Amino acid sequence: MANAMALRSAPTPFSVDLGPIPTKVEPEAEQLLARLPGKAVTALLAAVRDWISSQPAVTRARVVTIREPEDPKWTEVVVELHIDADTGNALQMWDDLAGLLNEAKMSLSEKEKQLIDAGFGVHLVWDEEDGDAGAED
Repeated sequence: MANAMALRSAPTPFSVDLGPIPTKVEPEAEQLLARLPGKAVTALLAAVRDWISSQPAVTRARVVTIREPEDPKWTEVVVELHIDADTGNALQMWDDLAGLLNEAKMSLSEKEKQLIDAGFGVHLVWDEEDGDAGAED
């Protein structure tokens, strides 16, 4: 009976839909996303998905966990958006994405913002020339 209770209280993995690009989600990242405020994660992922739909330079995504080496208790979920863009365009892309994410956070409560700021991030990553197929691993 205690085992059934533990199963019910465990968070359900969070489904990540980033639209038209191949996306690889680490199982641990799914579990950590499920521990963040659902409304907040949904709003941020929707903003990212909408932004991706107008960005042909975004080729794929990975959702990973990052651990702070100096603080083993700190773990963050990071959405890595892999891009094929020149540096100038990439910087503008980052500015646009950061603005959209900040706008999406405006609808969140202060507590939700704190939890998201501490445990969720989005990074732009330049695809390597060697054709790294991380989304297909």
